[in-house]
Amino acid sequence: MALIVTLCRGGDVFFLTPDTVAHRFALEKIICETHFQLRANSGKIIDVVDDCSVEVLPDVFVASNDRGQMDQARLLITAPQSVRVLRGDLYRKGVRQKCQTQKPPLDSP
Repeated sequence: MALIVTLCRGGDVFFLTPDTVAHRFALEKIICETHFQLRANSGKIIDVVDDCSVEVLPDVFVASNDRGQMDQARLLITAPQSVRVLRGDLYRKGVRQKCQTQKPPLDSP
């Protein structure tokens, strides 16, 4: 199943939840209409372009939509239907109560 998510400014985020762990991805930089960078929760920078998909999680692929704009990153996400794709605002409105992020709590060793 494919879904298009639009990220408008650096720092905009979305979450992929293939299981009980939410994986956070943030827009790092728009390079051109069809090329931009995402930052994974692990800190890894992912280059996203329109001519090939990148596997960001098992069976979850991302690519740039071919109708991009310089002020918007249009992300094409292809994933199994069991994987939830949530914009940051929806995740913050309460879905995070059902999922834990990968980031350990500040008080953990």
